[in-house]
Amino acid sequence: MSAFLERLSFPVLTRLCGLSLLLRVGFVFVVQPSIVAVEDFNIAEHLARSDGFAYGGFDDDFRPTALKSPAYPLFLATFLALFGEQAKIVVVLVQHALAAFSPILLWRIGESLNEARLGKIAALLFLSHPSHFYYPTVLEVTNLFAPLAILWLFFSIRLARAAPMSLATFGFGLFSGVLVLAQPVALLPVVATLVFAFRRRLKSLALILLALLAPMSVWTARNLVVFGKAIPTKSPFYMNLYVGLLPEHSGLKAFEFLDDETIRRIDSLRQSTSDVEMEAHYKEVSLNAVRRKPLLYAAKTLWQAALYWFVPPRYFGNLSLSFVAVRLLPVLILNALFAWGLARLWRRRPDIAIAIALTLTYFTAVYALTHVSNIRFKLDIEWLELFACAAAFDERKPTTEIE
Repeated sequence: MSAFLERLSFPVLTRLCGLSLLLRVGFVFVVQPSIVAVEDFNIAEHLARSDGFAYGGFDDDFRPTALKSPAYPLFLATFLALFGEQAKIVVVLVQHALAAFSPILLWRIGESLNEARLGKIAALLFLSHPSHFYYPTVLEVTNLFAPLAILWLFFSIRLARAAPMSLATFGFGLFSGVLVLAQPVALLPVVATLVFAFRRRLKSLALILLALLAPMSVWTARNLVVFGKAIPTKSPFYMNLYVGLLPEHSGLKAFEFLDDETIRRIDSLRQSTSDVEMEAHYKEVSLNAVRRKPLLYAAKTLWQAALYWFVPPRYFGNLSLSFVAVRLLPVLILNALFAWGLARLWRRRPDIAIAIALTLTYFTAVYALTHVSNIRFKLDIEWLELFACAAAFDERKPTTEIE
């Protein structure tokens, strides 16, 4: 491994990324996998039709929504406006390109942390990750958020060492706001990282946070006008808590919180009530259920934390060759490598190990407390896990921490 890493140069990695893109394009056009499109694409279609940020059918039965944060629907709507009926395949190819060349940034992040070998190994792990090879075929926000998050981390490390005040710093703040509007759950780790990275440059930190609020303020103002409520990212909060209380989303019938009549009532309300107005109903039902069975909810939370690191309940019993190869085996292998690698990284670079552990703990807790229905929840941040996994392959002695 050491000899190979020494020979692995940036041009070689770039060529490997190019080869990955060629394989991905071949996969899309030869295998022709089904392109799955859900809520984001529906909203994007309405945006492209000048219906506004709306969700629903196309015979005047749609309604304005804040069900999704705006970044990914706007991304999709751009391609719909430019390419029409060919938009789906074009988006898929763009998403594959973003994934194919993300390893270059992982390497650069490693270099910025004085851990070029870890960056190289993380890049190779990403290149060989079957889930990241397949998932760009799905029209889900992870395919935009993960590359943007990797790019954001690279810029945050570089700018923390740059001049205190600059146009680039303000632009980075705007970029941070867009990242949050792609995946709102990232808000806390983004702000925490900024505070830590720029703690000695308070003027730069203030400028970045001010710029971060700019795109979020535009979206919040829209929601104030449309719904009369300040919604800085997206409306579902208690909805996510409610979904996690449904047995089919926890995977175990033992976690029974809601009776059939309550579920039917909520389902009926959803047919005629906006997602913003539904939050009050989700809140009432969910909080009452948790108050009645707090210990059961605690047990469910621990169970869902474990599922976050395994597979969602909907895939229980799925032993198809494609699923086992693309997701099940990679998850099991990564979990083993992560446990081993994090322990080694902790001894060598505790600063990096702590940052990775805290970030993954936060994401785990968010989904454990709500629901773990989708594979993309873990894929959002699985690239960060690869730096710890990389340490399992690297036997170098401790290095100097970054300032």
